Amino acid sequence: MTDIHTQLQKALKKKKELDSELQRLQGKLEIAKQNLEQIEGECEDLGVDPNNLDEIIAELTEEYETSVSEFITSIDELDNKLTQYR
Repeated sequence: MTDIHTQLQKALKKKKELDSELQRLQGKLEIAKQNLEQIEGECEDLGVDPNNLDEIIAELTEEYETSVSEFITSIDELDNKLTQYR
C-alpha cells in the first residue's frame, strides 16, 4: 500500500503542477488575444485590412525599393551633371 500511496501522491502533485501550468498558459493566451484585437483595431483605424498584411507589406516593400532605386538614379545623374564643374 505504501508504494501505491506514493504513486498517488506523485500523481496528485503532477496534476497540481499541470493545473498551474494550464492556468498560466490560459492567461498568456488571453493576453495574446487582447493584443491581437488591439493591433487589428489599430490597423483598421489606419484603413488597413489586418487580414491583408502580407500583401500590404509586399506592396510597401516594392514601393520602397522603387523609391530607393529612383533616388540612387537621381543622385548618379546629378553627380554626372556636376562632373564638368570638378
